[in-house]
Amino acid sequence: MEIIRLFCIVGKTGTGKSTYLNKILEDKEFLKAHNLSNLVYGTTRKKRNGEIDGVDYHFLSKYDYKQIPINSLIEFRSYYTLNDGTIYYFTKEDYLTNGNIICITSPYQYESYKNWIIKENLKSEITNKTYRLYLIDLNMDLKKRINRLVSRADSDDDVYE
Repeated sequence: MEIIRLFCIVGKTGTGKSTYLNKILEDKEFLKAHNLSNLVYGTTRKKRNGEIDGVDYHFLSKYDYKQIPINSLIEFRSYYTLNDGTIYYFTKEDYLTNGNIICITSPYQYESYKNWIIKENLKSEITNKTYRLYLIDLNMDLKKRINRLVSRADSDDDVYE
């Protein structure tokens, strides 16, 4: 039986999720030793400078996103932006089928993954795969998070998505 582990770094905006994930992803020996890779989400937003399709995100058009069967999406969410209108982020089932995976998630996404894993583990006799979910919970007080977000607003990224 193949065991697939999903490690979720969970926290609200500004808690340092990306910082922790990037430190882990820098350690190539650790990743290789534990067959660990970063989860690449799907999105309909435009690529930013330097982003690579399939590495940073799976970039899809809004039309292609709407063609995805709903039962193959583990979770999805939308945001309204001033420049591009509604953009979507999502996780398809086939993004979680190989090796051990680490990712950044919101509490909502974590619950979606948990529910999906329960469903998949019920099918483990047929699929010969079982999933394990691990929570890495980052908590930080609101004042510190707000200070981080304000300092981040000076960057070129669209932090107000």
